[in-house]
Amino acid sequence: MTEAVDATRGMILTHDSKPIGAFYFDNCGGHTESSLNAWGFSAPYLQAVLDKLLPARNGFLAPAELQAWLKDRPEAYSNHPNHSNRSAYRWSHWVTREEIESRLKLPAKFGPILSLTVVERSVSGRAHKILIKGTGGEKMLKGDAIRSLGGLRSNLFVVQPKLGADGLPESFVFTGGGWGHGVGMAQSGAAGMAAAGYTAAEILAHYYQGAELTKKY
Repeated sequence: MTEAVDATRGMILTHDSKPIGAFYFDNCGGHTESSLNAWGFSAPYLQAVLDKLLPARNGFLAPAELQAWLKDRPEAYSNHPNHSNRSAYRWSHWVTREEIESRLKLPAKFGPILSLTVVERSVSGRAHKILIKGTGGEKMLKGDAIRSLGGLRSNLFVVQPKLGADGLPESFVFTGGGWGHGVGMAQSGAAGMAAAGYTAAEILAHYYQGAELTKKY
């Protein structure tokens, strides 16, 4: 294990001769996210990139295409059987309406939640803005804060309500992919790429595009 440490001793990733913020997370679900969409700040080396094993996309997926993609398990480096958790790459999560209301600390006047609507997505497919409508109010969640809806593994999801006898949602079913904020390097994807023969430099160049490995020490 010390071989990798010794081989990269004194090397750091830089952009414009400055050390980068090398953020990482568990699993991208097939597509990483930009720092701008997740956290509101833009870094040229923290852009949304597609897993190298997946076919190129021409912009955004249509809603039906995104839903089908998240219900499928396409071959990807982030879906490597030996280097990823099956329930991290694709997952389904039920959250009761009451739990969401409690997590969001909604005031009584907001009333029961009627709907959760994704009103804006990024090119990765992640929900960037979601509108929560209640019987007495509305609330907008943005960026990475959306995961606070109910212990969601990522913002890469589609959501459907399950209605009760009174016509109100009893729960919401999230069908999604990936685990974590999605910005920077996906650990499972990096491991899958390494298993396929990619070098450390090639893996870093994929996830931190435009950054350079620099000998500093």
